[in-house]
Amino acid sequence: MKKNKSNKYTLADLSNKLDIEEQIIQFWLEEFSEIGFCPDTKDNLFSAEAFKKGLLIKRFLYEEGFTLKGAKRRLKFHESNGIKAASERDDLDNSSGKGVVKNQKAVAAARNESVEISRIISEQLKRFDQITNL
Repeated sequence: MKKNKSNKYTLADLSNKLDIEEQIIQFWLEEFSEIGFCPDTKDNLFSAEAFKKGLLIKRFLYEEGFTLKGAKRRLKFHESNGIKAASERDDLDNSSGKGVVKNQKAVAAARNESVEISRIISEQLKRFDQITNL
């Protein structure tokens, strides 16, 4: 990938580096522009900071399963709390995929917990119906 002297990327460079199609990045530009995921207006190139935001957006949407709205909230939370981008996190080892596995396990655990909560609520509603129908 070609990077110019000022550490900025074209849309094609960003697409290659994130392994995301250009059309999806263009869609993200519309959805995440208020959070600062946008090219510089002067040269229409993406900064290293925009690249880091792209990594986070990809992680939130593809690895952690957030909706667009949830990913926006999570990105705002990361920014407001000064949390490091996915590329800078100590526990994310891209070479071995440990960070991805860790996130997949967390998503699976959350889904299992959600299913269990739904089951409990369903049982409680059945009991309530039985009591009220007496």
